Amino acid sequence: VDRGAKGTLGPAAVNAGTVLSVTASGWRLPPMDWVWAASELLRYDGDFNQYVQSRDLVKQEGIVFRHLLRLILLCGEFSQVVPIGADAGQWRDELRDLAEQLTECCRQIDPESTDSMLEMSRAADGLE
Repeated sequence: VDRGAKGTLGPAAVNAGTVLSVTASGWRLPPMDWVWAASELLRYDGDFNQYVQSRDLVKQEGIVFRHLLRLILLCGEFSQVVPIGADAGQWRDELRDLAEQLTECCRQIDPESTDSMLEMSRAADGLE
């Protein structure tokens, strides 16, 4: 992922935010705090333990881990839909790079669960 200066996100992240922000008339979102777990983890060079300890997330590390696994799957799904005005090759490359980085982080935490989830996803998608 092209993050530019350390800790800044590239065009794929910005466009993913555009894809994810849906506004429907009459909808009102409850107040919430946004959490950027994946980008924060990458700021810690993928060191999951350092990230959860420094952010006081040790008790929620399972939730964070599952969030990362879901994001890996979403990268694959989002790569199939290119935002208007985005370069398709760059979009797919950045999402693939992000998925690879997150997969490596997850494999360092729990390689069996990570590989099992990826295998189940491929099987469900009919890719095997």
